[in-house]
Amino acid sequence: MNQNLPQDPQLREMVKAALKHQVTRRAALGGAVATSAAALLAACAPASNELKPATDVSDSDPTLIWSNWSLYIDVDDDGNYPTLEKFESETGISVTYREDFDDNDSYYGKVKDQLALGQDIGADITCPTSWMAARWINLGYCQTFDDAQLPNKVNLQPAYLGASYDPDRTKSLPYQGILAGFAYDKKAYKDATGKDEPKVLEDLWDPALKGRIGVLSEMRDTVGIVLMDQGVSIGDASSLTEDAFMNAIDVIAAKVSEGQIARIKGNSYKDDLVNGDTIAAIAWSGDIIQLNAEAGYDRFGFVLPESGGTISADCFVVPMGATHKKNAEKLMNFYYDPYNALRLVAGLESPTKGKILIGKNDVTESKPHERPVNTVFQSYALFPHMTILENVAFGLRQRKIDDPLGKAKQALNMVQLSHLAERKPQQLSGGQQQRVALARALVNRPSLLLLDEPLGALDLKLRREMQIELKAIQIEVGLTFLHVTHDQEEAMDMADTVAVMNQGRIEQMGAPEALYDRPKTVFVAKFLGQSNLLVGEVSSSSANSISIDVAGNKISVPKDRAEKHSGKIAVGFRPEKATFQTKKPTAKSDTNVIGPGEIIDIRFTGVSNQYLIEVPNLGNITVFAQNMGQSPVIELGEKVWITWSVEHSFGLSDLPAGNESE
Repeated sequence: MNQNLPQDPQLREMVKAALKHQVTRRAALGGAVATSAAALLAACAPASNELKPATDVSDSDPTLIWSNWSLYIDVDDDGNYPTLEKFESETGISVTYREDFDDNDSYYGKVKDQLALGQDIGADITCPTSWMAARWINLGYCQTFDDAQLPNKVNLQPAYLGASYDPDRTKSLPYQGILAGFAYDKKAYKDATGKDEPKVLEDLWDPALKGRIGVLSEMRDTVGIVLMDQGVSIGDASSLTEDAFMNAIDVIAAKVSEGQIARIKGNSYKDDLVNGDTIAAIAWSGDIIQLNAEAGYDRFGFVLPESGGTISADCFVVPMGATHKKNAEKLMNFYYDPYNALRLVAGLESPTKGKILIGKNDVTESKPHERPVNTVFQSYALFPHMTILENVAFGLRQRKIDDPLGKAKQALNMVQLSHLAERKPQQLSGGQQQRVALARALVNRPSLLLLDEPLGALDLKLRREMQIELKAIQIEVGLTFLHVTHDQEEAMDMADTVAVMNQGRIEQMGAPEALYDRPKTVFVAKFLGQSNLLVGEVSSSSANSISIDVAGNKISVPKDRAEKHSGKIAVGFRPEKATFQTKKPTAKSDTNVIGPGEIIDIRFTGVSNQYLIEVPNLGNITVFAQNMGQSPVIELGEKVWITWSVEHSFGLSDLPAGNESE
């Protein structure tokens, strides 16, 4: 059998028939249609035997096996997966990540028998393209998600809801979108053809490229691009006729027969580009970004043909035989985390709605390289084969800026690393590499610098030092920094403005001091530092304050520090704003008092002692006492009264979970 034939079984038969000229085009199509019609009926019909999900052992076994396409996840210079490692660190779940998904049909061929029996396919979660996910779901092969485990599902673009095979996305979630177009080795293509890039399909059929062209075995992409080149609208049933489809098959068959097309492969097409067996290919856009990162320079280009490219989406699904469904849901929820907002600003993701403005300029539709933005990643992303100076000058050279080395030296001076200019990244410490990554971004003088948890990989001492340096550099260069971090102390220490996000939406934004001292919602109060929250009914009010009855205790809050002035309300105060006494204090209008309570835990943290005090009908209250050389109380079981200033109380707009209907 011809090794160049597609792996898609239906298209394989069509191309074979067209190559051998054994049957007419319509007969070939008829035979394929008979096969595809049977497959379609099977995909749409309910499964004859209803399968049951495997027993979930996630609670006792924190592991997960993920089967995915190659070049489909972030990789650092050492071949590690930073984002996946972050997930493992945050959840304690150990992930076995396998890049064993070459194309939909070949993967399905390996696991279809196990799927049909509801058996383990060797993966708890995998990512078929939406049309294949539809087949699995319609045949009853996929488990139903527990949305309670997927709070970040709300970040799903509405355009992905309403799919006929999974209208509410209860069995599939989009993982990544894919563009198919032309990939090419820039130098080899220029040397062979004299052109800078392929623009139309005919450019791939240049005789100079004979035997050096690859196309995707995912024929929905390859045939789609050929159809559009022929003027067919692939989304219009009146345009996409049987004859139009077979015309595209004829083109592919002819180019295989002539030897113009050398390879028809799934994701493994990338290997042919890298080793030079092919010069250009119908390929997927995201792969080329990864291949360039691995090459360490801009070796490959990717363009959409003038007639158009195809787009599709791969989906997370959990097979019926998977035994770690809850762990898989945690992984999906992680990848839907709002920190991806940073990628939106950089242009690496598309917003569902609204606009992205940098200054007064609308960059919503601008490509990443067209935006006045640079990014500093947690993983540094330095080129290991280049010196430090060359790393910093790389962006300037790509943009053909004058005197790139001179400007790179100035940037290294700014981060105090000019003496290490000739070293390679692996010869530097983590903190030094982070400063190089910062210099490489700053040298381009962007309007906005994005910092994606840039200090997360550093130890505590070095992180403190880098915080000081970053603030000093920001003041010196006068650029706007957008710093994404899960470290609350880091956010409050470094930022002029903090935005606290909850499920993809800004819950509250303002100066760090304002957010900490005057949170407006339960989420912000709990997210930034610690808060003691009490729930009660507003019992009275004056011109300046309201009084709340909390289980018989009168708590006062200034009106200008309360989001609500009537009904049930949550009031709070910070542990460091409170103190306690062993004797009931005298009542004062400017002081709140609750108690007595019993000290049930004491913890020494260095800068303070933390006391946990159980107050009848109110629950546990936390109080911090600064380490001044002695503790107010040193014994557990002591009875105490807790006091704090009325002006340090705050009233929230919502109630803690479980209090809404009380």
